[in-house]
Amino acid sequence: GVILSDDGYVLTNSHVATLDGATSSPTIRVTTHDGRIWNATLVGADPIADLAVVQLEGATGLQPIEFGDSDALNVGDRAIAIGAPLGLSGTVTNGIVSALNRSITVRSSAVPDAPSDMQDDGGDTDSDEAPPFDFWNFAPPGDAEPQRRPSAPISLSVIQTDAAINPGNSGGALLDSDGRLIG
Repeated sequence: GVILSDDGYVLTNSHVATLDGATSSPTIRVTTHDGRIWNATLVGADPIADLAVVQLEGATGLQPIEFGDSDALNVGDRAIAIGAPLGLSGTVTNGIVSALNRSITVRSSAVPDAPSDMQDDGGDTDSDEAPPFDFWNFAPPGDAEPQRRPSAPISLSVIQTDAAINPGNSGGALLDSDGRLIG
């Protein structure tokens, strides 16, 4: 993840914080680059955007990441990925931005399926119809766990890079050439 504020708010992937949607109230421990280990709580998660925010307990004086402008990116710009691929912590790789707004389809067990009565019948959509996702099936923190569903496909718009990214890079930063967060 990346530190968002000096008091310990951290941005990561939802599938990392919720164990791929298996729990809405996970036990989270975060190790910072200096080796300190923090207990953390899940503040919020969006399984569709695959983003989550956790807060480190008792944190103060942390250095937040600076945000870059992903709208200002161009194909060919340098991209730097930081993470822990294959269990190798503190790994840095670099490459270039290969494409922008690339659409990929991923499967997520945390994304609710549309109820059968809301499936696309090829007709017009009316603004009075219910949305295609049943968000009310998520259990709020502290309540009973939501039912785990089979993986549902979703499409995400991503920055494509040739920087080496492997299992374990999830939650890590994608930076521009000035070290600012772009993805």
